[in-house]
Amino acid sequence: MHGLKVGETVTVRPPRNDFPLGDWNVPALLVAGGIGVTPLVSMVTECRRRERPVRMLYASRSRDQMLFVDELRHLLGDDLSLHADEEAARPVDVASLVDSCPPDEELYVCGPQALLDALLDEARRRGWPPERVHFELFSAPPMQLGDQPFDVVLARSGQTLRVGDDQSILACLEAAGCDVLADCRRGECGVCVVPVLDGEVDHRDHVLSTAERDAGKTIQICVSRARGSRLVLDL
Repeated sequence: MHGLKVGETVTVRPPRNDFPLGDWNVPALLVAGGIGVTPLVSMVTECRRRERPVRMLYASRSRDQMLFVDELRHLLGDDLSLHADEEAARPVDVASLVDSCPPDEELYVCGPQALLDALLDEARRRGWPPERVHFELFSAPPMQLGDQPFDVVLARSGQTLRVGDDQSILACLEAAGCDVLADCRRGECGVCVVPVLDGEVDHRDHVLSTAERDAGKTIQICVSRARGSRLVLDL
């Protein structure tokens, strides 16, 4: 915006909600970790307004770091549970939390990567369908310690590109001038999925099912990587 000059035309679009409330006819469990409570406060308000059954678990390292507690107590009463790691001497027991969900309850989670990963993995292990679990990430997951460079072969053109240890496949392709589809760049939307023709995938997305991961035939190129030295993609 600082570079705009008077008289220039700017193209804008309406706000887009990538973390909407789903089926209003089923109960909702909202799970907030730390500052992830922010979008969930408005969700609680809307659920109460529409008389949708809703409960919430709000977790943080300590109770004095929790925001909006008074507002949430007013809205939820006994349907609000607070978890402070320091008081409990442990993180949230995600297995017990998922055990507490009735078959028709939808899960909404926003918070740190560790909490989100734990809940999504637990839901996956129990065979929950993807449409039952909703989440929002703050940012793309960081590169992991020990990540190594690897080659990506584009089968249609025969081109081979080197993906750096601190670079995503998507970033590498874009730097080479490839026109690929992408949206969230956090591994949660599924837009950048690409077929894999050869090589083993290190899946780091939140889109593919366990069966799809085990098959190893697709990859979300914004976050996932190769387990070996080479991947052949159908690009």
